Amino acid sequence: MKKIIFIGCLICWLFQAVVAFGGICNVAVQHVECWERFEISFKHAEKGNPFLVKLSATFAYNGEKKTVDGFYDGNDIYKIRFMPTNAGEWSYTTSSM
Repeated sequence: MKKIIFIGCLICWLFQAVVAFGGICNVAVQHVECWERFEISFKHAEKGNPFLVKLSATFAYNGEKKTVDGFYDGNDIYKIRFMPTNAGEWSYTTSSM
């Protein structure tokens, strides 16, 4: 039963990613030096006011978490920028409404 619930949740999450951003995002590893800018971009054609879309990412490293807001950059592009404060492998999770 737990396996079915997990698979159902995974399918719902993938569907939301496809609907929210017009496609499934590819996972890629980028090398960014400490105190340099990391940036991710999403393409999405919003039917309403694109400035009302709430987009954020939570970055995590060694127990430390930092949440940053994204922004609309024009031409159906949304961006999130982050500057790592420590050297090492960071992970992130995005969220949008």
